[in-house]
Amino acid sequence: MNQEFRQELQRSLYIHRPLPLHEERSREASFPAKEVLSATALYTNGVCVAEPRAEGSAVLIRADEILTIHAPLRADRWPEGAAPDGDYSNFGTARLLFDFEPKDWRGYNRLHFWVRPRIRGARILHLNVSVVNKGQIPLPDPYFREGATVFDLKNDQWNECIWEFNAMPRDAISQLCFYVFCSGHDICAAEELEYDFRNILIEKVAHPEHEYGWVDPEPCIHLSTVGYWTSGPKTAVGTVASETFSLFNAESGEIVFSGPVQQIENERGRFSVLDFSDFLDPGRYFLQAGMQKSCYFEIAEDLAKESLWKVLNFFYCERCGFPVPGKHGTCHQDILALHNGETITFAGGWHDAGDVSQQAAQTGEVVQAMFENARRCKDDEMLYLRLMEEAQWGLDFILRTRFGDGYRATSAGATRFTDNRMGNFDDIQARVHNHAYENFLFAGIEAYAAETLSGYDDQLASNALTAAKEDFAFAQEKFCQTGVDPAHMFEHTYNSGLSQYYAVIIWAASCLYTAAGDEQYACIARDTADKLLKCQELGEAAPLQGFFYRDETHKTIVHFNHQAREHQFINDPLGIHARPAGMLVKEAKAFADTVVTITKNGTTVKAGQLMKLMSLGVKQGDVVTVAAEGANEDAAIAALTAFFNNNL
Repeated sequence: MNQEFRQELQRSLYIHRPLPLHEERSREASFPAKEVLSATALYTNGVCVAEPRAEGSAVLIRADEILTIHAPLRADRWPEGAAPDGDYSNFGTARLLFDFEPKDWRGYNRLHFWVRPRIRGARILHLNVSVVNKGQIPLPDPYFREGATVFDLKNDQWNECIWEFNAMPRDAISQLCFYVFCSGHDICAAEELEYDFRNILIEKVAHPEHEYGWVDPEPCIHLSTVGYWTSGPKTAVGTVASETFSLFNAESGEIVFSGPVQQIENERGRFSVLDFSDFLDPGRYFLQAGMQKSCYFEIAEDLAKESLWKVLNFFYCERCGFPVPGKHGTCHQDILALHNGETITFAGGWHDAGDVSQQAAQTGEVVQAMFENARRCKDDEMLYLRLMEEAQWGLDFILRTRFGDGYRATSAGATRFTDNRMGNFDDIQARVHNHAYENFLFAGIEAYAAETLSGYDDQLASNALTAAKEDFAFAQEKFCQTGVDPAHMFEHTYNSGLSQYYAVIIWAASCLYTAAGDEQYACIARDTADKLLKCQELGEAAPLQGFFYRDETHKTIVHFNHQAREHQFINDPLGIHARPAGMLVKEAKAFADTVVTITKNGTTVKAGQLMKLMSLGVKQGDVVTVAAEGANEDAAIAALTAFFNNNL
């Protein structure tokens, strides 16, 4: 571990406050220094190539050389097309748009502008940017993977933003859009946003970024910036002209290893490989081949520890219901789970991915991983203690969201900050299920936690083991009653096949046997393993062996579409049933400024409203008409067409 990072860890009180960001080390930090070969101003000194306009919840203000959009961060109703309860919705979108006759931007390779957000008390700010291309390849694509980007911003100061798009289709650009999701606000922060814009340019620069793949056209050396284990393989890959390379000690500047540059050619191109696996001394180094020099990197035996600290930092910053210094205050106290007359506050654990959703299954699996790593890190006291501490934060959540009768709060979709006041408009209702698969999964996690906590916190270990036994029993009862549970919309355990149930039963029973020492769990694991093996392809005539089918009939292979427990398996004859309907609603909602409708036998409903969509009763063989009206109607039609072709 390098000395700088060690000092940062100490100053963070070992991740009881976030680690600093090193923006100067980012790839984007080098963009402003690139040579500009040509430029065209879209907006500068108050002059526009096209008249700007505001859309959505925004109001446009023009003053001197600055364009400003103003909008409330909260609203008193959900935007058009949102679910009635605001599930996975924000409070609207504020947009600044430039519309013009289609223009050929192929002579340019980046957008360059300055923006100043002004939201009192806000600590995490962003700006989305998108273009519409009406040329040979339309943009944005149906899933907004191309033709759009996002910037993180600093409050109350001008941010220089550069979007390089050398490979993006841009032969007929007709719109440039800057937009901000109105997603509520932190405690005591302002309730309105203002974003100032100036000097919006399109430019052509020398040496644009390589966007597809990773091989640069210019000579370069790519390596593991995390570093290399002393006894593990050590290779760097790139494009270099030299026949040899050298490894230098970063402190002394001396050559410590030299070797040949291997040239490898395959279907992906020609690669230069620098192999220094035989070098075993720990330290800080850099590589050089000809005139090409790499960045500095570490060779160390405890390499993973630095990565673990950084992962811990991420999860600490994502704590839900907890004030994280410099990131957000106490949040989401009004995410509520209701069952049998009882209410549980669903705040806790960690926010999910790039939004602020809550997923109990993901939380549980993170808890499991943290306890596993804690067991491996007992030789490093501070890292061990922080892993145990953070794991217990997540364990508290999964124990607290049990109703005690087999039902538990499982998930809540959220892209906004709420006001923490229960009983009003912006409350979020978490989903609650009695799902056999989930209870088996949590039983295993709780049992593993109990074993890990033994001797560390015996009372918490006892509580976790009791919960594990109860959840396993609930799961057994439910599984005996219903077998594989019907798909639950928006849950990541949906469509799990019978073999997946067998697998999680074996794992959970094994964890319980280890933690409790009760022979009945070993018997369950052993008997279920026999069933699981009957789902595996082991036939000698099969071209590929070892994979699993959904059940013993060997009709459908287990396959995943998102996570390792999330299966894509839709029965076409059922038509638009619960799961694809939910997916279709999400597709429609992606175009908040466009109304998408579906018509069957003269009845028309909005595609973004789940219950109305389900009420159509669309079955296999039915003819439906999809229509879209709004700013992104073409993209919406393309997305919905692709969805029907791929899923129904």
